[in-house]
Amino acid sequence: MINPAFIVDGYTELKIVQNICPGQPIKRTDLNGKSVTIVAMAKKIAWHIRLLGNRYYPIIILVDKEEREISF
Repeated sequence: MINPAFIVDGYTELKIVQNICPGQPIKRTDLNGKSVTIVAMAKKIAWHIRLLGNRYYPIIILVDKEEREISF
């Protein structure tokens, strides 16, 4: 059964997902901006995934690259 949860990096993404999928859990990393490292984001996302446990599938992660020159 599909029961998605979302991990987003900021308030704008949170509001968009709330409108598209009302009632589904959404966790914010609150790590956005060009100076945030991918390592910091990965640690925070992993923490949220552990908190969500095995209750949700899939877990969808939405982050903004913020003009970083990196590959996701």
